[in-house]
Amino acid sequence: MAESVDALVSNTSGFTSMPVRSRLWVQGKAPQAIAELFYFLLIGMKAKRKIKKYLTKGFRKVRYRKGFGVHSPFAYSLITQVIGEQTPFYAYEEILQLKKRYSLVTAILPKFVSRRMPSTKLLYLLYRLVNRFNPQHLLELDNHGGLVTYVLGLPNTQSEVISIGNDPEKMARTRSLFESEKPHNGLFIEEDVIGGLRNLPADYKADFVYVHLSAARRADDLYACLRKRIHAHSVIVIEGIKTDKDARRLWNYFRYSPEVSVSMDLYEVGLAICHERLYKQHYIVSF
Repeated sequence: MAESVDALVSNTSGFTSMPVRSRLWVQGKAPQAIAELFYFLLIGMKAKRKIKKYLTKGFRKVRYRKGFGVHSPFAYSLITQVIGEQTPFYAYEEILQLKKRYSLVTAILPKFVSRRMPSTKLLYLLYRLVNRFNPQHLLELDNHGGLVTYVLGLPNTQSEVISIGNDPEKMARTRSLFESEKPHNGLFIEEDVIGGLRNLPADYKADFVYVHLSAARRADDLYACLRKRIHAHSVIVIEGIKTDKDARRLWNYFRYSPEVSVSMDLYEVGLAICHERLYKQHYIVSF
């Protein structure tokens, strides 16, 4: 609204009022402009991260494709026949259908489970890795509502998957999935990851470990606990090594750990393999 302001001007005869130019007050424009500025800055930052990610992956595809430059027969076989395998497996369709149902639940109940789901490509890779190493005792740190848990035990229905996490909603979703599908033996421990690891039987050793991004918040304590739960042929997969500083720190701990012989940076995840007969090597792999 317009508001007329009078100014008092002194002269020899006393005080005389003199009209001054009207001022126009516009409500709400400044906060809206600030909000729009922050919005465009946020969009720009997200676009910058996406561009960096695509450029990095594009460079990797050119520089590190198909195991070029890898001289270890073990590493070359793993890269070409497992990580880079293009032949579809019979279980891919089952995994895809499961993810579709999982996505539907997430869309209807966004607070039920996190929207940050593993990509289909990553789920296929997990299946191939478990199929290759054939672990009997698998350990999942934190939980994503049962999607990864299901895939980990899919190649071998006789295997046992222990999932540790303290989110009651995600654990309830996982239990519901296993009760309906019964894919393999599952043990669900609703507890903090560190506490759950410490409370496992003293002689428990995991053949295969999957660390979710949300489990890496206490990287120092987690690394100390996990070292006691792996053996000479364990495989560790760590999520989010390029997007989270805690996950990256945990990944570096394992990468330089004396127990780990072969480490592979796949950008989305880090792969650490314990093998006493292999020389210590680190590889960057296009995935």
